[in-house]
Amino acid sequence: MLTQQQLQYFQTFGFLLLRKVFDPDELKIISAEYEKGLAFAREGATQVGGRRQLNWPNMGPRTPHITKLLEDPRICGVAEDLLGEDSVAVGTNGNHFGGHYSEWHPDTHDPNLRGIKFLNYLQPLDGDGGALRVVPGSHLSPFHDEVFRIAMKEHNYGDGEESGLSVAEVPAFVCKTEPSDLIVFNLRTWHATWGGTTDRRMCSFNYYANPRTPEEQAATRAMVAIDQQVQKSLRWKEPQFAPEWIANPDSSPKRQRWIMWLTHWGFIEVAG
Repeated sequence: MLTQQQLQYFQTFGFLLLRKVFDPDELKIISAEYEKGLAFAREGATQVGGRRQLNWPNMGPRTPHITKLLEDPRICGVAEDLLGEDSVAVGTNGNHFGGHYSEWHPDTHDPNLRGIKFLNYLQPLDGDGGALRVVPGSHLSPFHDEVFRIAMKEHNYGDGEESGLSVAEVPAFVCKTEPSDLIVFNLRTWHATWGGTTDRRMCSFNYYANPRTPEEQAATRAMVAIDQQVQKSLRWKEPQFAPEWIANPDSSPKRQRWIMWLTHWGFIEVAG
C-alpha cells in the first residue's frame, strides 16, 4: 500500500498524510453514521476539560460502514505495512471536540508499545482552525523525552503555575486536511490542536503490532488496564467491542484473527 518513500517518511517523522482516501458518496455515509453515534453519545453527557471532548466506540450496529473500515485495505493495509502483517485493529471511535484546543500529548510514552492511529476529520481544517499539529520525529527517543520536559501551559507541570509554552508556541507541522484525507501517526508522536470551531468532528482507527519481545508483551498487558481507565473517564455507555462485531457475521478471517488476539490479551473480556 505504501511506497518506500512513504515508509521512510513515517519512520523518520512519525506521521503521514494520505490524501483523497474517501470519495464524496462514501463521506456522506461516514457523516450520517457519525451523526447517529454523536446523538447517542450526547444523551445525558457533559463535555469537560479544555478539549470538551465526547468519545464513543464505532463498532456497533449504528455505524456498520465505519466499523468495516477497520478491515478496509486502504486502512488496514497501511497498518500492515507499518506494523507487520500480523498487526491487529483495536478499535474505531467517534470524537467530537467543543473546545478550542487539545493539549500537547502522545497516546503512549512506552517505546515497547508499537501502535498507530488514523484520523479522519469530517471538516476542512487548517492552521489555527483546529487542524492536527505534530512534532516531527517526536516518536523517537531521546527527542520524545526532551519534548516531555518542556513546560507547557496546558499541562501545568512543575510548580503548578500557568507558565511555559502554549500549543501554538511549540514548533510543529500543521496537518491541513480535507474530509477525504487520513492522517496516520505513531502513538508516541506528540500531537495537539489549536483553534477551530466548537463543533469539530473526527473518526479514529487504532492498530497495535503483535508483540514479539517480553517487553512488548508486558506493554500490551499494561495497555489493557489503561484502555479500561480511559473508557471509564470518557463515560462510555457501551463496550468498545460490540457483541455484533464479536459475532463476526460475515466470517471474516481477518476479524476472527483479531478477535482471538484481543481475547487472548484481555481487551475482550470472556464472560464467566
